[in-house]
Amino acid sequence: MNFMADLHPFIVHFPIALLSLYIVLEIITYFIDDESLNNFTTWLLLFGIITAVNAVLTGNQAEQVASSLMEATSTLAEESIEGHEQLATYTLWYFLILLVVRYILVQKKKMTKLFKGVLIILALCGGILIFQTGFTGGNLVYKFGVGTEFFNK
Repeated sequence: MNFMADLHPFIVHFPIALLSLYIVLEIITYFIDDESLNNFTTWLLLFGIITAVNAVLTGNQAEQVASSLMEATSTLAEESIEGHEQLATYTLWYFLILLVVRYILVQKKKMTKLFKGVLIILALCGGILIFQTGFTGGNLVYKFGVGTEFFNK
C-alpha cells in the first residue's frame, strides 16, 4: 500500500492544474459566449474532480503511512496532516457541488451573465481552497519533512 502513498505527490498536481485552469476558463466564458468553450469548461471541471478524487485517495493512504511512522511527540505534524486532509476533502466536495450547479445551468440553458458572474465568484472561492490545501500540503513537506527520507528515519 506504500505504492499508493508514494503516488500522492505526483497525482496531486493534476487537480491543482486542471481546477486552476477551470477557474481561468470560467472567467473567459464570461466574456466569450461560445457553447463549445462553455462545454469544454464543464468537462475540464469534471476531469479536475476525477483527478482530485485520486489525489484524496492517495493522500488518505499517505496519511496512514505517515501516522504509522510518527512518534507520540509529533502532534503538531499530525494536526497539520489532519488539517490538510480536511481542506482537501472540502475542496473536492466544493468543486463537485460547483460542477452539479454548472451542469444544471448549462443543460437548462440558464447560463446568463448573472449566473456566469456568480460562478466566477464561486470558482475564485474554490481557488482559495486549492491554495490553502496546497499551502498546508507544502508545509507538511517543507516544515515537517512528511514524505521525505528525513521523515522516514
